[in-house]
Amino acid sequence: GSTYAYPNPFSPNAEPVRIHYYTPAGSSAVTIEIFDFGMNRVRSLLRDAARPAANEHDELWDGRNDAGTIVANGSYLFRLQIDGGEPMYGKILVLQ
Repeated sequence: GSTYAYPNPFSPNAEPVRIHYYTPAGSSAVTIEIFDFGMNRVRSLLRDAARPAANEHDELWDGRNDAGTIVANGSYLFRLQIDGGEPMYGKILVLQ
């Protein structure tokens, strides 16, 4: 499956970024985490969240870390995992 983020780059002050993905048939539990360039986790967006199977989804990230602070400008990675399967990665560029 393919996953991507848009708009990209994005400015947290203007709008959230959307992480788009597809859940295959029979799947439900979705985990999405955001990492900085050094692969330090900055935000857990979803953790084993139930989502309808065989469907397209958009999850919003407001550019904030787990502490609620807007992250610094730069490149970030998101990791999407569905039902503990093979993780998918995508890049998000934050520009204020």
